[in-house]
Amino acid sequence: MPRYGGAIWGERVQRDPLGASCSQDRNVGGQAPRSDRRSKRIEAHHDFIMETIRDRKDVTLAELQELLVKRRRARFGIGTLWRFFDRHGITVKKRRRMPTNSNGPTS
Repeated sequence: MPRYGGAIWGERVQRDPLGASCSQDRNVGGQAPRSDRRSKRIEAHHDFIMETIRDRKDVTLAELQELLVKRRRARFGIGTLWRFFDRHGITVKKRRRMPTNSNGPTS
């Protein structure tokens, strides 16, 4: 029978509450997850990126992408920039232009 994801096709696989398969080939326990191989490329621009978001709090990923090309001659995709911020635990929320309406719908 063909094998798929560590189980025989059609065989039930136990899943944890978050949906990850509990097979032996998965990373379980205190082991560190595999890191991506190319993150060091964007990490070389860490200081520039952090300085840019500190100076321009409203910069978008697309604008940051353009700045990296113009000033650093480094091309990164939007997803790469997003993963960089995710890896460093950085979240930047945009402020609303108008305050929320306090007289919203009542029903």
